Amino acid sequence: TRIIAFRAQQIAAGSPLFLKDDEIPEGVTDPVELAELELKLGRLPVKLVRRVLQREVVIDLDDLLG
Repeated sequence: TRIIAFRAQQIAAGSPLFLKDDEIPEGVTDPVELAELELKLGRLPVKLVRRVLQREVVIDLDDLLG
């Protein structure tokens, strides 16, 4: 998804991870895998903003993932 790609790009550029060292499986260094792990563990502080009928609706990513 775009969210994973955007976060992976941030990680590749040196952004700090939202994971603890013991949460990262041994040998995993790929930014996409790390971004997916952050998403799976609910660590991405991402909110989507949608414009609906001239209003902004803010959707927390956790709400979308259930």
